[in-house]
Order: sequence, then structure tokens, then C-alpha cells
Amino acid sequence: MPLHPQITAAIEGFRRRRRNLLLLRIALTGSSILLSGTLLIAGLDRLFFLPDELRNIVAALLYASLAGGIWLRGGRQLRAPSDPKTLARQMETAAPSPHGQFLAAVELGLAPGGAAGDSAEFRTLLHEQSAAHAAKSDPRILVPIRILRREIAITLGFSIIVGACFLIRGHEFGVLCLRALAPTANLARVSNFQIRILEPAPVEGEFPEGEKLAVQVAITGPATVAPSLETFGGTSTGRTPMRADGRGHFVAGIDLGKSPLQFRIQAGDALTRKFSARPVARPHAVAFQKNYLPPAYSGLSSRNVREEDGHLTALEGTQVELEIQLDQAVRSASINLEREGRSQSLPLVPTKRADVFTCTLPVQGHATYHLELVGAATGFPSRTTPQFEIRAESDLAPKVSLETPVQDFALPLGEKIQIRGHAEDDLGLVSFTQAIRINQGAWTEVPLLSQPGKVCEAQRTWDALVDRAKPGDLITTKLVATDSKGQRSESRSIQIAVALSGTISSASKTLALHREIHQGLKGLQRETQEAARALGEVKTQNESRSPDSLKRDQAMLSAQRALENAVQKAAAIRALLAGALATPGDAQSEKDLRQTVQLLNRIQSGYLEAARDSLQESNDGASLRAEDKKEALRTAADAAAQASNKTNVTTEAFRSQLAVEEAISLKESARALAEEQLALSTKSGEPERTSQADGPSPSQQRQQVNEAAVRTFQQDLAMLADHSNAARDNLRPVREDLQKTRTA
Repeated sequence: MPLHPQITAAIEGFRRRRRNLLLLRIALTGSSILLSGTLLIAGLDRLFFLPDELRNIVAALLYASLAGGIWLRGGRQLRAPSDPKTLARQMETAAPSPHGQFLAAVELGLAPGGAAGDSAEFRTLLHEQSAAHAAKSDPRILVPIRILRREIAITLGFSIIVGACFLIRGHEFGVLCLRALAPTANLARVSNFQIRILEPAPVEGEFPEGEKLAVQVAITGPATVAPSLETFGGTSTGRTPMRADGRGHFVAGIDLGKSPLQFRIQAGDALTRKFSARPVARPHAVAFQKNYLPPAYSGLSSRNVREEDGHLTALEGTQVELEIQLDQAVRSASINLEREGRSQSLPLVPTKRADVFTCTLPVQGHATYHLELVGAATGFPSRTTPQFEIRAESDLAPKVSLETPVQDFALPLGEKIQIRGHAEDDLGLVSFTQAIRINQGAWTEVPLLSQPGKVCEAQRTWDALVDRAKPGDLITTKLVATDSKGQRSESRSIQIAVALSGTISSASKTLALHREIHQGLKGLQRETQEAARALGEVKTQNESRSPDSLKRDQAMLSAQRALENAVQKAAAIRALLAGALATPGDAQSEKDLRQTVQLLNRIQSGYLEAARDSLQESNDGASLRAEDKKEALRTAADAAAQASNKTNVTTEAFRSQLAVEEAISLKESARALAEEQLALSTKSGEPERTSQADGPSPSQQRQQVNEAAVRTFQQDLAMLADHSNAARDNLRPVREDLQKTRTA
């Protein structure tokens, strides 16, 4: 049969009363554990300096004790089964009914069927008696609150202690409690020392990226202590001692990278909270779009490049249109231009994009500039570095050289002169001429440039008769080049005295050709020496344990250039030697020339070309092993060294031969000069009918020719003095003839 309603109501009232008291006991137990633990940890934190890790462990133990106490003092009872039979047994325990009738009535009411031998009348009678007993029971009496008097007393005692601490210490005790209950909270430690942060101000926020953040603090307390700076995150995590600045303060610095970080200060047992620093880049340029507009006269086309730096290098007079892309929006932007010690501020023109600005800069002389920016979001100004250079490349005047003739000389009337010269300009030549003047007359110019270009090699066979030269005239000639800017350059001048045919030694042409060969050999000597030096440097770098790749590459380029120049010069000298062999001469001279040809052939084909081919093989041989490349370089270096040695020997031998030829030629020239001077002295007493309008008299013309020949003779003597000792035996009669010429 079902339970009597009064029995059911009594059981439900008991259940609610029991549950409420269990919840109250849980609250009291938890409060007492939390208050006592907080007092304990706060006291330890005030008395001792607890590291963050230890405070976290102690707080974890507190919360573990809290959970355990709650479970033991009520949690597990709440989780236990609370069916009517169990609750009736607990009610019988709290207030027993007569003969245990209440529990029996509940058991009979919950049984699925009647027990054997019982009767319905008995069950009804038992239920009525139990219902009457249940009606008289009061849950507040069955489960009185006094059973929690110990928990209430303990909790009340700790509450009084905590309240007293708050009254006495106030904010300080509140901070201690918060640090105890929330060990990870960003709170300063309570201490007798006071830390006052002077810099940075404000202490936290955004700071310039990539710079050192200066931290300055002042410490007050019962004793003098040295503080330390502790950082978390970023590029530097750790502790750094702060140093005194001599004014009672302490300073340190934090290197700010790209990542945010935190820092705090410890002095004695005082510890500030953690302050956050978020690095933000100062405004700066990330790209420069440069449009170079060269001056119109140069003929150069404009060029547009995009680079990460703002350095400008261009022809002087160029205008550069700059488009500068910044890393962020800015509130103001300008350029500070410094030229010749003076500064000029140029505003940057904004575009549709907040991070792109434009301006135009002239390339005039040497100057520097830097950007002056102010960030729109941060207000940070840009650094004054980097400083960008503006380098003006000067439009150099043309280079002109007169290669032949090499010196003043006397020219038999009717003979032609080979004029050979070279001109070059960095931008381009607009004219290249031979300037000619006879005596003190006006200059005339003969064009040598067929079409404009940067380099011009000119070769002309000049007949002085075309310019109406006469015996006794003194012709001055030079080469003149003009570039697109109008700059004019001149070569050295050569003076040519026009003489009658037969007055100049027939050997002069051969000697001039031999001198040209000697000059070519000297040039070949320089190139082979440079090739040997450069390849030696390449070999040294390859065999070094710590090679310098830049030096190696530069030496490699120098070697390639020197070898190519040497091969070309050797071919040119061979052509000159062929021309010299075609000119009739004595047997010994022809033998010496043929020997020089053989030596030159061996230098060119046996050493120079071998060195060039081996060097090319080491550079282009992608399939070669590293050891094979090194071997090819060693072969090239050895061949270049052999070429240099052989060229030195050949040049020295030819110089000795040339010295002998010069001495013999000078001897003959001296005799001819002496005879001419004697003839002029004999006729000096005869009167000549000439007027100033008619120009120089025949005697004066002959004297001019003779003076020019003497100057040429003196130049030849100076050249002979630089040559080998083989010509010394021939110099004595030459000097005697020169003395006769001077005293005649």
C-alpha cells in the first residue's frame, strides 16, 4: 500500500532540513579554511620574500585543502543516496519512534507486496500510528543547528581576525590577501621599501622598437639597497642589476625588439607589479621609387628603379623624382637636405595613400639627406639616420692622346706623316679634330670623327704640302676633342720643322718604328705583370683556409682583363715587327727583329693564351670537380708568371738593341747638324733683301729647321740615357758633334 501522506511530508521536510544544514556546514568549513589559509599565506608573504613559483604552490595547496575540506565535511553526504528508506532510518536515529514503528511503516509501504502472514488490518493500523508520530516530529528538532556550533565558532573567530587586520592595516592587508588568493595577479609586493619609477613616463604603453628603453627609479626605505630590473618576454628575459647615477637614483636599460615584454623592479623585499612595454616601429621608409631625369644635353634616357635605400647617384644636373613608401601613416613628413654645410627643409608631397609621399631632388655636387617623419598613431618622430647620400657623377672632359708622332722632329718636305690618336668621353664625343698651325698663323682644324660616339680611334696620313708648308716652316699640331656638354680637351702639341729633302737621316723612320715597338713591349710587360699578380692572388685565396671571396673575385676580373689586353698588345706588336722586317736594314738588325718575333710568338701562344684558356676553363667548367678547377687555376697562374718573366727578358733585350740604334742614329744626325750649322754661319754675313711682310728669309727658315733638329736631337739623347749600357761607347762622339754644333 502507498505511504501515508503525513509520513511522506515528514520525510521530505527532514530531507530539506538535512540538505540545508549540509550546505551551511560546507560554507562554514570552506570559509574557515579560506580565511585561515589566506591569513597564513599573507603572513608568510609579509614576513618572507616568496618567489612567484612558491606562492603559486602555496596557493594551490590552499585550494586543494579547501576542496578536500568541502568534500569531507558535506560534499560526500550530499552525493550519498537519499531515498525514503534511508531518510527514515536517519530520522529513527535522530528521534526513535515507539518500537521502531516509523521505519517499519516505511518499509511495509515501499514493499511491492504484503509479507507472508501479515494482514491488511495490521498494515493500516501501523501506518496510522506512524503517521501520528510523523505529524508530531519537527525537522528543526530532529536536525538542530547547534550541531554546527563548532564550525560557526571557528569561522566567526577567523572572520574577526581578518576584520581586525583590515581595520589595522587597511589597503596593505587587502593587497596581501589578494596576492594570497590570486598569486598570478599583477600586484606589487607589500614592503617597507618604496619604489618610485621616474622613467619611463608613462611607465607602460608603446615605445620605439629597436631602441633601449631607459628605466630610472628612486628607492626609499629603512636601508640602502641596490635594485634590479627583471624582464619577461621579448628578446631579453632575466634580471639585470641597476646602477646608481650619482643623484640618488638608479638606472638600467631594456633592449626593445619586436615582441612585447613586461618588466618590474625589485629592491630589498619590495617588488613592483609588472609593467607592459609594447614596441612600435618609428616611422621610416621601406622603399624608394626613383625616376632619374638626366640633363637634356647628355642624350641619356630616363631610368626608373625601385630600391630599399634612398642613396642617389647620377650625372650632375639630373633631377630625381622620388616616391617614398613609408611603413605607416604619418602626420607630417619632410626631407632635411644638407649641402656644403647648409641645411634645407623640403616638404614631402602627400599622395592618395597615407603612407606614400613624393618630392623632386636635384643632383648637384655632394649632399646628404634624411627623412623627418612623425607617426600618426604613435606621435614618434623618425630617426635622423640613416643619412642618404646624393652623389653627383661629373661629366668629365674628354681624354685625348696623340700616340704618333711621339716627339718633335724635322720633316723632309714632301714626306707624309702618320697621325694616330685616341679620344674618349664618358657620355660621347661630338667632334674630334687635328688642329694645325704654321708658324704663328691661325689654327685650322681637320675633322677626324666620322660619327658621334664614346670612343674614337683616329689614324690619318698627313701631307704637309696640302697645308702649303714650305721649307723652314715650323708646324704645330695637336688633337682636339669636344663632348656633348661643350667641354674641350687637347692633346700634347708636336712641333714639326719642315726641311729640304735629304737633310734628315734615312734611318729616322726605322728608328721611330723600333721605338714604337719598344713602347708596345713595355705595355705588354705591364699587362703580363698585372695578370701574374692577379692570378697569384686568386691562387692564394683558393688555397687559404679562410678565403676572402671578394678579393678573389676582384683578382679574377683583373686577371681576365689583363690577359685579354696582353694578347691584343702582343698581336699589335707582331704587326709592327712585320712592318719593321719589311723595311730594308742591316743583317744584324734583321736578325734581332726575327729573334724578337720568335720570343713574342712563344709568349703569346705558349703562355698568354694557355693562361687565358685555363682561367676560362676554371670559370666555365660547371662539370669540373673543385680539385680540377683549382688545378686549372694553378696552371693559369704558372703560365702567367712565365709570360711575365719572358716578357721582361724580351723587353730588356729589345731596349738594349734600340739603345745601340739610337746611338748610331744620333751620331749621324750630329754630323749633319754640324755641317748645316757651319753653312748657316758662312752665309750669316751676306745681306738679304726681305721685308717683314714677306715672312722669314731663307736663312731664317734654315735656322728654324736647324733649331728644331737640335731640339729633336736633345730629346733623342734623353731617351738614350734611359736605356741600357750597351750604347755608352757610342755616346762620346755624339757629344763631341753636339758641342761643335753649339759653338759653330
